[in-house]
Amino acid sequence: MTNAEQLRQQKARRLQQLSRLARERYLESGGDPSRSANEQQLTKAEQEEFQNLLSQVFDPEYIQRYQEK
Repeated sequence: MTNAEQLRQQKARRLQQLSRLARERYLESGGDPSRSANEQQLTKAEQEEFQNLLSQVFDPEYIQRYQEK
């Protein structure tokens, strides 16, 4: 596995952590467990990090490779 792939996986894991955090906060605030949380449960800094990571992990090259499979 290349360093670039490892870095992408680390970023994807951080995205998962932020998603879980948003879900946890959503449920703690009385959210419906059958619905999904959204980025509004994250702080402004966490939202910016989430958006930044999304654009890095799912860049156009990644999307192109996925579509070719």
